[in-house]
Amino acid sequence: MHQENEDHGCPFCRWSDIASRLICEWDEAYVISDAHPVTLGHLLVVSKIHHLSFGAMNPLSLSRLQQAILEISRSLAELKPRVILFEHGNQTVNMSGRPSVDHAHFHLIPAADLQSHLPASKKSASFLDLQSYVTECSYYFYWDIFGGVAYWGNANDVESQFIRKTVASELGLINWNWRVSPFSGDEIKLHVRIISSLLMKRS
Repeated sequence: MHQENEDHGCPFCRWSDIASRLICEWDEAYVISDAHPVTLGHLLVVSKIHHLSFGAMNPLSLSRLQQAILEISRSLAELKPRVILFEHGNQTVNMSGRPSVDHAHFHLIPAADLQSHLPASKKSASFLDLQSYVTECSYYFYWDIFGGVAYWGNANDVESQFIRKTVASELGLINWNWRVSPFSGDEIKLHVRIISSLLMKRS
């Protein structure tokens, strides 16, 4: 059951903005295709409640969400064997002028290992510790899901649209603009159907 939030200025709170991209939903989150996917399988996990970051979610909800992410990642691994998760988790409303949606969302992408691109300040991390990270700063969280490696650090240390830019670079996309998808509208609809069918195969 979809849920309308009170913040109608937020694109992730308006059901009309995400309905056509919906892959599936869980108790805590929707899984949708990115509006401008950088590669096939580029998904967003979006909190149903208007949190600024997943660090605002309670431990039980985070634990359930972790298990659900592991399950959908097994389907994405049929596209590429490595699946990464990334969050720019805001501690406060973004006032930097850098592009950002102030609503908790993970990027979930079948992609190359991006660890070497992370800032030197990276630290060993755990999905279930997101609550503690957000008490310190607006954070970035990176998880190589099947590699079992995760890092976190200060979000000020990563550039705007870091994950999209880095994946695009790894894919060899030249003069890539994150606001312009390499996929057409029809291709994005096909993208939704392909991912949905992969999930149905595992259900």
